[in-house]
Amino acid sequence: MSETAPMWHHGSIIWREHTSQRRDEAKAFYTELLGWKFEEAPMPGFVYLMAAVNGQQVAGVMAMPDTPPYWMSYVSVADADAAAEAAKANGGTVAFGPADIPEVGRFAVIGDPAGAMITAFCPSVHDGTPDHRPGPGEFCWETLNTSDAAVVGPFYAAVFGWDLKTEGMPIFHAGETQVADVQQNPPDMPSFWLPHIAVADLDDRRDAALRLGAVVLEPEIIVPGVGRLALIQDPAGALVSLFEFAGT
Repeated sequence: MSETAPMWHHGSIIWREHTSQRRDEAKAFYTELLGWKFEEAPMPGFVYLMAAVNGQQVAGVMAMPDTPPYWMSYVSVADADAAAEAAKANGGTVAFGPADIPEVGRFAVIGDPAGAMITAFCPSVHDGTPDHRPGPGEFCWETLNTSDAAVVGPFYAAVFGWDLKTEGMPIFHAGETQVADVQQNPPDMPSFWLPHIAVADLDDRRDAALRLGAVVLEPEIIVPGVGRLALIQDPAGALVSLFEFAGT
C-alpha cells in the first residue's frame, strides 16, 4: 500500500448491497431514480452489479433466488473471523461465512441478538472512506431499528468496537465518528438495518419513486436540525430511506 493511500477506518460502514430475486427491476429503478450507472463484475457462478454515482462506487446489486429482498450494510473490521466469533460469544448468530471474496476481502454475515443482520468485512486493500458530506445518490447514514435496544449496545461494542452514546438520540460511534442511530421498534416489528440515501429534493424523488413502482411507507419523517426522510419499499421489495439534508 502506498503512503498516500487512504487507510481503513475500522468500524465504519463502507458498503451497501442490494439482494433480491428481481435484480433487473432494482437496477432499472435506481438508475432512473438516482442516476446510478452500473457495471458488471463477474463472480464465480454469477454476475455482480457495481453501482456508481458522482464518480464513485456506492453499492452492489445481486440476484439471489429464494431469498427475501433486502439492503445489507458492510462494516469494516480488521478480522472477519474474530468479528464472527465475537458475535456468537455475545448472543448473536453467523448466517454465512467467514468466507473470502477473491482479491476483495473476507466477510461474515452476522445477526445481532434481536435479529438484525449486518456484514463484517475485512478488505484486501483500503477503504477510502469519503471525507465529504454525501451528495445526491450517495449513502449518507444508517439506522438500526431494533426490537430490543437494551442488548444492541453491548453486542456491537464487542463485535465492532462501537460506543453507544445515549445523550439525546442513541447513536453508535466508531471512535469520534458517528456511525448510526438506534430506534426502538414496536413489539410486533422485526429488527433490521435501514440505509439512507441522500437526495437533493425529497418531495421530487419520493414522487418519482412512486411513479417508478416503489411503495411509499412513510412520506415524510422530520429529523429536527438534520433533515427529513421518506421510507420506501423499492420495486424489488427492499426497504430504503431517501434523505434530504436540512439547509446547505
